Amino acid sequence: MAAYVFLRMNGQALQAPEVEAVTHTLGLAASTLTQQDYANWLEKYCEAP
Repeated sequence: MAAYVFLRMNGQALQAPEVEAVTHTLGLAASTLTQQDYANWLEKYCEAP
């Protein structure tokens, strides 16, 4: 997942449950989830490793 790699390269770690990560990423790809909603979700599950 590109977001995971991007976050790691920028000093963050995605700590979301795997199923949730898949459903949110697919929702973004299918346009059933807005970019802002995805960004908010990423922010909720990001933390410094």
